[in-house]
Order: sequence, then structure tokens, then C-alpha cells
Amino acid sequence: MADTAAPFSNCPALAGRKIMLIEADEANRQMYAWWLEKAGMKVSEAKSLEEARGQRNGEAPDLIWLGDVPEDKLEMGKFCTERKNTSGARNTPVVVVTSLGASGTITKTFFKENGADAVFHKSQLSMQELLENLNSLISPSAKIESKGHDTHCAPATTKKTPSPGR
Repeated sequence: MADTAAPFSNCPALAGRKIMLIEADEANRQMYAWWLEKAGMKVSEAKSLEEARGQRNGEAPDLIWLGDVPEDKLEMGKFCTERKNTSGARNTPVVVVTSLGASGTITKTFFKENGADAVFHKSQLSMQELLENLNSLISPSAKIESKGHDTHCAPATTKKTPSPGR
């Protein structure tokens, strides 16, 4: 039986936090929602910016995950800007996780200039790294473990059975 625990399911700053996951691809959305829930987050989902805007009447999320959506990159940038200019949402981190853009630098610059707090390219990211970064965005005092720094996000532990005869 395979271990189904997320590699970083012990992120105290993420436990119980609300995240709005905006992603058009259903398979990706379900996979990301599963990982985020395993990390202890409460996930609301939208498949487009229009659907996400319609959900604003509910309880505000602690973080917004903006994945690939049917709208173009300019609309995605406008969404980030709107969030940063909306009363009550100014301090809500917006994380862009996309496969858009042939040049990662241009894409990152565009989204950062439009209010995204972090930008990740799907092909260059592990869920472990992403959860560490979400943890540090929600809890700015947390340091990211990568490159040998301390972190508040600890890997899930698994028991190892000793080999016979040792």
C-alpha cells in the first residue's frame, strides 16, 4: 500500500487556513486541492477568474492560488491588481502557479508588477517547495528550509522497518 501523506504535511502556519484555488484543468485542480488539504488547508475551488470573482461574497481566503485559467495573462494580471486594491484583501497573498510564458523571467516580472506575491512555473516546482513557500507567505516569520535554512514546515515522518539480520 502506497503512502498517501503529502511530503510536507506538517506546516503549522497552513493548518486550518483558507485557500482559494483557481485552476481551469480539472485534473490539476483536484491534485492540487488534495495536496493542499493534506497540508491542513481548507480549499475552495474555481475554474476561472469569473467564477473566483463570484465567490468573493463568501469568507475571504487567507491565500489565493492562481493557476492556469481560460482567461489570458493580461486578465490574470488584472485579477492580481484587483485583489491588491480591494479593501480587506490587500494583505491576502496571491501566488501564481502557471505554465504560461516561454520565458519564466518575463512571466514572473509581469505577475510581480501586477501584485502577485510569488510566481512559480509548474514544470520547475515540487509540491514540497510550493508548500514551504505558501507557509512562509502566510507566516512571514517562517523561514524556508531549502538551501539549509530553518523552517516551520517539517516533512511528514514515516516509520522505517529495520532490515532483517542487522
